[in-house]
Amino acid sequence: MGLKTQLSRLSRLSAGVLHGKKGFLLTLLALLLSTLLALMFSANISNPPDYKMDLVQNRITILNYYVESFYDYAEQVTVVSGYTALQGMVEYIDSTGHYQPNFRLRYPSCIKNGTVIGNVPCPGMDGRTLEAYLYNLSEAAGKELKLASRVVINNITVSQDSDPFALDVHVNLTLFVSDKFANITATRAYDTIVPIIGVRDPIFLIDGTYSRIIRKTNITKLELWNSRDLEQMYNEEEYRPTKEGVSFIHRLEGEYVIDDMGIESYVLHTLPEVMPLVNASLSMVDYLFWNKTSFDCESRAPMEIMAINQSEVPSIPTIPLDPPFQLDADHWSTFNLSSAGAWPTC
Repeated sequence: MGLKTQLSRLSRLSAGVLHGKKGFLLTLLALLLSTLLALMFSANISNPPDYKMDLVQNRITILNYYVESFYDYAEQVTVVSGYTALQGMVEYIDSTGHYQPNFRLRYPSCIKNGTVIGNVPCPGMDGRTLEAYLYNLSEAAGKELKLASRVVINNITVSQDSDPFALDVHVNLTLFVSDKFANITATRAYDTIVPIIGVRDPIFLIDGTYSRIIRKTNITKLELWNSRDLEQMYNEEEYRPTKEGVSFIHRLEGEYVIDDMGIESYVLHTLPEVMPLVNASLSMVDYLFWNKTSFDCESRAPMEIMAINQSEVPSIPTIPLDPPFQLDADHWSTFNLSSAGAWPTC
């Protein structure tokens, strides 16, 4: 599923989860009572006496339909809870002034029960944890369907393996559902994609001097980038995917590590709070600039840093401005900037 579609689903789902639970449950109830289906998956079921078999089969069908609907619901609310928790973790990073090297352990806790570590609350998670959403559905099942429903969250893990602009959240749940005729125990694992678009970039919060949210560029290409692309991303404060960049999960952890899921943006070098930091050895690529990665003449060959000529990027303030807009040689060549439009700073 594309990230744009995922975000659209996220927006609709947020409204549904927070405001439309009753409508969802009534729809579910209508579906459950409208038809009888064959057993949808293998489960541990205990049956009552034969003379009640028709009633029992009806209830088993309802229980199975509920289990399927429960896990569909769980996957959707995991995206909502995961996105809210991601914003909460970034807010926590901002408030403490420190990265979270244990992010992969603490983020799942934020999703599950709204804590970062111990009893420290994860900002914004009140009533929006995965436990809360699933408990509410279980309570509604008892009232609307006369089912006893309980869920155990066995495990939540996070990685970034599939999309530079999303995190992969892996969940394992066990659902116990029963009535006086039958019971089902079902354990399942599922994966969801939690987008990072709209979340603040931790690098800018901790090592930077101004805030920036993640905006994915609409430019879709793997190569043959040009100066117009550079102008758009600079002026719109956009990010592009690149295997030479730093992934979002590493940005949360404070690790300036090049990654296949890397992203990058470009520092607004004319902001008053940025200008005093600019020097002739720094590239304006975000992770290089805020990490103070130096391309100085003593340790590197000349031409490693290129000051870009105004004629090549008319909308970006550059030469003769001091400081100019400048890139390291690798990025200078990535955007196919001409040698006539640049000069070595050393």
